[in-house]
Amino acid sequence: MELVAPLAGTVLPLTEVPDPVFSALMMGGGGAILPGRGTWPVHSPVTGIVAKAKDHGIVIRSRGQGVLLHLGIDTNSLHGLGFRLEVKAGQTVEAGERICFWDTAMAQDAGRSTCTVVVVVASEPSRVEMLASGRVEPGDPFLRFLL
Repeated sequence: MELVAPLAGTVLPLTEVPDPVFSALMMGGGGAILPGRGTWPVHSPVTGIVAKAKDHGIVIRSRGQGVLLHLGIDTNSLHGLGFRLEVKAGQTVEAGERICFWDTAMAQDAGRSTCTVVVVVASEPSRVEMLASGRVEPGDPFLRFLL
C-alpha cells in the first residue's frame, strides 16, 4: 500500500517528531512532514473510508489498515482554531483528495509544533518504508506499507 504526502513541507523520520508517543514508534511506523507557516490544503494520504475525523487528526481505513494523519503536536488543545475540516466519518476519500485546510500560524503562535505525522496504526515499523526525503508536495510518493 502506497501513501502520498498530505501537504507540502520538509520530510522528517518519525523518530525525530517532538512527541515521544510518535518518535518511539508506539503508534506504528510512518513518517512526518514539517510544513511552513501559512494556510495549507491538507490531502488524504490514502484511498479509503474516514473512520474518525477531528480537526487535528483523521483516521482513514484502507485495505483493512488504519492510517492516522495527525496535524501538529498537541494541537488538540487549540479546539479547532486554525483548522477547517472538509470530511466526516463514513465518507470515502481518494488518495490526494483535499480533506481540510490548516492555518499553521495559529499553532505556531500558540507555541505548538506543526510537525504533521502519518502513521500506519499498529503496524510493525519495519514494514513501513519511507519513499520521500527533502521537500515534498501534496500527492508526492511518501510511504510504502508492506501488507
